[in-house]
Amino acid sequence: MNEIQARVVLAAAIRNVGIDPLTLPAELKPSAWLQGKNLEAYVNEAQAAIQAGVWRGGPLPHGYPAPAEAEPGACYWIMTPEGSVIFQHGSSPYSPDTPGLAPGALTAANAEAAMRAHVRALAEQAALARLAQEYVAWVAGQML
Repeated sequence: MNEIQARVVLAAAIRNVGIDPLTLPAELKPSAWLQGKNLEAYVNEAQAAIQAGVWRGGPLPHGYPAPAEAEPGACYWIMTPEGSVIFQHGSSPYSPDTPGLAPGALTAANAEAAMRAHVRALAEQAALARLAQEYVAWVAGQML
């Protein structure tokens, strides 16, 4: 996540509550609010709340079994702070390309890297959502 992505998300969030971000005074614009914010700290905090691991066999963290076709070591699980469990097997959009295999194929050699990239993407989404909530609340506090 970078500052441009954050600005776009904040502008969309403020638009979703009925305020045109283009008409805001300069001191209330997303760019002004983001000054001094450590975006990486938001991502790190969100990432710390996510549990994940390469599946080596046995039940998943929520107690359910993995799909029968899942290969131990070539799959991963993620549990979000809300309690949702993601079990990725076979392929992943976060899997690094492996020569000789279809794009996104999960293997024992790349499952951990795919899991880390997937966790990072989820953490960035959560961080952006938190930033948007905080920004909208701040603008409302300034305007009301």
